[in-house]
Amino acid sequence: MTVNLWEAIWSDAAPQDIVLQADDTVFVPRLAADATIDRRLIARSSFSPRTVRVRVVGEVNAPGQIEVAPDSSLSSAIASAGGPTDDARLSQVAFVRMNEGGQIDRQTVDLRDLSDSYQVQDGDVVIVPETDTSTVLDFVGRIISPLNFLFSIFD
Repeated sequence: MTVNLWEAIWSDAAPQDIVLQADDTVFVPRLAADATIDRRLIARSSFSPRTVRVRVVGEVNAPGQIEVAPDSSLSSAIASAGGPTDDARLSQVAFVRMNEGGQIDRQTVDLRDLSDSYQVQDGDVVIVPETDTSTVLDFVGRIISPLNFLFSIFD
């Protein structure tokens, strides 16, 4: 009996439940070198986990590790982390992933319209940087704050 699992993912007609018995053999062939995998399709299938863990850090309202659906985008992960703060530089969001070879891939993504076609995977990191303006304002605020305290003493 041959079962095409790719076809089961693509179509609404799932194969009948097959009961395995003692001494049955299951052979899963290697994926052809020229075959492409639609990760979004797999993420929506019953083969995928219910959630994946993504770390969203930087200028979001609730930074940290979050769990999102496996077919979520970068912008939906940011939304799940409370959304961007007013100081977020959405034009320079860093997307970090360890590739299959164990190397770190880092991309800069423009998410100013909070829409993208990237699909998050378990272990991804999304870094929302701070705007240059907010950095300057924070610095000025740190300088002025102690001065305000001194002025209030002498009033």
